[in-house]
Amino acid sequence: MFQNDVVLPPPPSSQPPFIPDPNFFLKYPPPPPPPATTVERRNSTAAIREMIFRIAAMQPIHIDPDSVKPPKRRNVRISKDPQSVAARHRRERISERIRILQRLVPGGTKMDTASMLDEAIHYVKFLKKQVQSLEQAGAGATRPPAVAFGGGFPFSPAAAGFGGGGAAAAVGKNGGCGQPSPPAAAYGNHHHHHHGVMLGSMQML
Repeated sequence: MFQNDVVLPPPPSSQPPFIPDPNFFLKYPPPPPPPATTVERRNSTAAIREMIFRIAAMQPIHIDPDSVKPPKRRNVRISKDPQSVAARHRRERISERIRILQRLVPGGTKMDTASMLDEAIHYVKFLKKQVQSLEQAGAGATRPPAVAFGGGFPFSPAAAGFGGGGAAAAVGKNGGCGQPSPPAAAYGNHHHHHHGVMLGSMQML
């Protein structure tokens, strides 16, 4: 029944086969990546600033006294009024401190005064964190290690008073095993009573 069926080949396609264009990506380049968000830019700036601060903190500090002196004024009439003189001296001191701060802050000599002061705030915060980290590291290095003693409670030699005459007091308070020790007199009476009972039992035998 099925032997006489003839399978016809599919009709030829009228469309030519697809050949990819090698210049497709040149004609249609991919879209550019999205711009960085404000948070990403802020994190990148903070990372670069911290790297610069770390490098600057390891550099020696040397400030040339001549570089912070106020510039000499020429053909300028200086008032002799006491208030004007005091105000001028105050401005000169402020300018001198700013010039010193410019040389302490990384890149401060290449900034205006407002930007330099803002950078100085970040630099002081960075140095403060470094000091706190060093203090915590030093405290952890000098603290004696706690040793499990007795029933698993931490035991510190410094807390027990070893080396300072406090060991006997610590042992006397807790008996060395967490139990209060009896007074010396009570211990002596109990000791003699125990020997008396043993001698009486031997005489009866």
